[in-house]
Amino acid sequence: MALTIKNPETISLARQLADELEMTQTGAITYALRHVIDTSEAKQKAKSERVDRLLRDIWASAPADEAKRVQANMDTLYDEQGLVR
Repeated sequence: MALTIKNPETISLARQLADELEMTQTGAITYALRHVIDTSEAKQKAKSERVDRLLRDIWASAPADEAKRVQANMDTLYDEQGLVR
């Protein structure tokens, strides 16, 4: 599968990174793309963990009867996989 890059700035950046990392331009582009993807995945995981913590804190501070009522509604609306019934 071929990829043609015609943007002069992209070509220059690929060459610069390849020189700095002492690898081919293809290797440098692969390295850069992997780094961006990994960073994005790590940020998404951290965000998800923060949301989970906040939800746990909210439920922990909710009155017991309110939490039970909401849970009963959730059980009625959603199945075990979280899909709408």
